[in-house]
Amino acid sequence: MLLLMAFVGHYYLALKIPLFVREIEFFDNSWELDLVAKTQRGIWLGRDLIFTRGPLFQWLLSWGPLQHGMSLGSFYLYLWVTHSWTTIPAMYAAGALLLKRQPSWVRVFYLLLMLIFWLPVHWIIFDIKFLFPLCSFAVFLRTFPDPGKNFSSLSWRAAVAASLVAISFLLSDDSGHYSAAAFVVVVAAFLFYEHSSLALRTVAKYVALTGACFAVWVLAINWGTGRLLDFHFWKAAYEVAAQYRWSENMRMQAQMTPIFWLAVGLNLSIFAGHWLVYRKTPGLSRRARASRLAMLGFALIGLQLILVCSEKLHVATGLFPWIALSCALLLGATENRLSVLRLTISVTLILVLTAGFSGPNHLFTPHNLLQNRSALTNAHSCPPGWHEIDGVCLGTVNFVELQTVRDFLLQHTSDSDSIGIFPYQSVYAFVARRNTAGELLQHYISAGDYLNQRQMQSLEQTRAPWAIYAAEPWQSDPCNGLTNFTRNPNIWLYWQRWYKDDFDALPGLLVLRRDEERGKRWQMTSTSMLPHPVQGAGNEEIVLPAGSLGDDLDFIKIAVRVEYPLWWKLLRPATLVVKMRFENGDQKTFDVIAQPNHPYEIWVYPWEQAQLANYFSASPRRWRSGARPRIQSLSLLSQPRDWIAVQPSRIKIQDVQTVKLSQQ
Repeated sequence: MLLLMAFVGHYYLALKIPLFVREIEFFDNSWELDLVAKTQRGIWLGRDLIFTRGPLFQWLLSWGPLQHGMSLGSFYLYLWVTHSWTTIPAMYAAGALLLKRQPSWVRVFYLLLMLIFWLPVHWIIFDIKFLFPLCSFAVFLRTFPDPGKNFSSLSWRAAVAASLVAISFLLSDDSGHYSAAAFVVVVAAFLFYEHSSLALRTVAKYVALTGACFAVWVLAINWGTGRLLDFHFWKAAYEVAAQYRWSENMRMQAQMTPIFWLAVGLNLSIFAGHWLVYRKTPGLSRRARASRLAMLGFALIGLQLILVCSEKLHVATGLFPWIALSCALLLGATENRLSVLRLTISVTLILVLTAGFSGPNHLFTPHNLLQNRSALTNAHSCPPGWHEIDGVCLGTVNFVELQTVRDFLLQHTSDSDSIGIFPYQSVYAFVARRNTAGELLQHYISAGDYLNQRQMQSLEQTRAPWAIYAAEPWQSDPCNGLTNFTRNPNIWLYWQRWYKDDFDALPGLLVLRRDEERGKRWQMTSTSMLPHPVQGAGNEEIVLPAGSLGDDLDFIKIAVRVEYPLWWKLLRPATLVVKMRFENGDQKTFDVIAQPNHPYEIWVYPWEQAQLANYFSASPRRWRSGARPRIQSLSLLSQPRDWIAVQPSRIKIQDVQTVKLSQQ
């Protein structure tokens, strides 16, 4: 483990700044860079901010770049190092605990196999928040008390279990929930095989002690993030997880479906084969059988990540715990010692499956291991055609974007000013060393009443003097298929009301200035177009009145309640679609979202999204420039776009309104 960590550290830290960066990834890199900047200012997740990650993740991400001197260069330099220095120990601990009874070479083989061939690799986000629950599961499995353990033994085991769950929540919301689920799965699996009164009393004491220890952790985290009896950390963690399933889900691509089912089939076959081989083996203890059941249960729970977000990276990440546990099962996770024949068969099978379905991490490919890196490690300037900014070498497009906005902000703002961002490009504030406005680290997690209210209140309290608006599609992309306006209409309207275009850095990239007079004169007029509520079955297309919409409108607002069966919480809701046909013959479809079983307002801008940038003009006459053909038909329907999506049982439309913005 230490050799691997040393190799990775030397490989990356030998690079010199400025680093060669092919392009800035504005979506995920923005919130990561923003976390580093906020750490330097003493602004912490859980206490001052809300996001899907927690303060421990923030510290892990920020420690290296801040030690080296905060810059884009130091951030990218330590990103891979942090990834490896967290995932290697977590994977080592999981393997050491799962394969504790096997020879040391088996554990080394397992560690190298997982890290080099199976661990999902993505250069934007590191995987400790997914690996830590797996590590916690291995700890729960090995430290679960045997019947009759005394109070002292139960106490330390409970303290360890509670600490791991609490630390998981400090890493991220989903880490905490998966670690808590891992504890429940282990307890349930052992209870399935242990029915004696002594075992039940032992488990009851263990669970009670774990709950008590976790309650202490809850109060400690409350104190660290606010006040002793202030539970806002836990409230935010619950809200982010609860709203994420319907607001951030992504469908599974057609090409990923057979891969997913193939992986599920192979892993199920391994567990089924193990059960068939050992079902009549008298030497396999109840603990071993319970461990196998717990491993299967935790692997299935890990698939929840895939059911919510089903694109390639999340499919690979969600399958990894099952792959890791299947390999551990083959290598003797539930047996005392495997015979040489059994080990030979298991290793051969694992190598065949690895050769057929995986490949090495790019770091360990022969090309990277054997290449002459002197040109990289000895470089002190950017190559021809590339431009240096903040410790990185960028292409012309990214360089001009960052330099133009940075120079403007440095000239017109002070270090204490906060900068508004819409929709997500916090990197602009980072290179100018300015803080970003908003309690939610990114607007796109602002879903549901609680999170939306917290974000709107924080924006109004901050009243950032300047804001960056990256118009779609020139300077930003839809988030999971939804236009940024439709995802966060209230936040967009807030910027449009109080801010006006002051400087066009690039086409579609606006620097907005707060204008109190503009906000006071701002008006929004809504006109109802639906004479009475309508409803239909979840599989029906509901036609809405379009003839009465007229021409004098900016947006369409649909008040709706979409009712789903209970099992949507185990899968995810189907995609809702607004369909429009215009008088010039054009047709458009807009993916939209609605909170299941809850009143919700769907906002749609019917025309080209790029025209929304016009609404920040100081002159209302320019707000509606561009082609705006009249709407002839309007309808709403649900579209289950993969096998995971749950069709709504009923769609109730309370009202359809046209909305117009103006100034007095």
